[in-house]
Order: sequence, then structure tokens, then C-alpha cells
Amino acid sequence: MRHTERQVVERSPEAVWAFITELDNWTEWFGQFEGRQISEGPLELGTTLLVKFGRWDVKVEVTRFEPLSHLDFRFYLGPFEWQEGFRLQEAGSDTAFLHTIDVRFRNLILRVLGAVFNPFGGLLMRKQIRAEVMSLKHAVESR
Repeated sequence: MRHTERQVVERSPEAVWAFITELDNWTEWFGQFEGRQISEGPLELGTTLLVKFGRWDVKVEVTRFEPLSHLDFRFYLGPFEWQEGFRLQEAGSDTAFLHTIDVRFRNLILRVLGAVFNPFGGLLMRKQIRAEVMSLKHAVESR
């Protein structure tokens, strides 16, 4: 399952980038976010995080880090693996923010079930990503 949501944020790419690369801001954006960096150093390519999803701790790795442009993550949770990507594009004096999620199943049984339930799961995923992108817009624009 793959989905991209786009929203124009009425701030510069620098302001949006500063917001999304500061983990302390993620509670404003994702709501009940609990996460911490487990690798040393600044947020960059290869950085690892530990993020709480419900009762599960999920290992997350930064797989692409291009300042003012791309920030991608790969999440690992048992048989699930998904990638999330954030893209910033200039939109005049504002920033077009694109949030993409791509969910993959590691085993055949879950791939088959995923194909069967894709319409329902895809709808929930689209709704969640749309809400997250709107939360990001409001959080950044309120600063």
C-alpha cells in the first residue's frame, strides 16, 4: 500500500525543514508520538530511532537525508516494514510538503491478506496521513 499526501505550508522550506528535523516537535505533529534517537550525533543518514506505536517499540532508520529536500525513514515491526518519506518543494515563498508512506509485508500470508484488505486499510492510511499533514501545516504556521 502506498499513498502520498500534499499540502502547501505558508512558511519557507528552511522553517519547515527545521521543524521536521527536530524530534521534540513531533508530538505537535503526530499527537501521541513517543520516540527517541538511539544513535549518537545529529539527525542524519543512518540515524536510528526507537518509536513507540501502541505497546510496540519500533526501530526506525533514516534512509535518506537531503537538507531542505528529502527525509526518509524505514520502520521495522515484526512481519511489517514500511517507509515514510517527507519531501519539501518550493511553492513561491511557501513550501509544498509531501508525505508518502509505503507499507510492505515481509511474508506471503500477510501479502495475500494485505491485498484482500487493501481497500479498507488504504482508506484508513490515507485518512491518517491527511490528518498528520494538516497537523504539520498548523503547527509550523502557528510559529
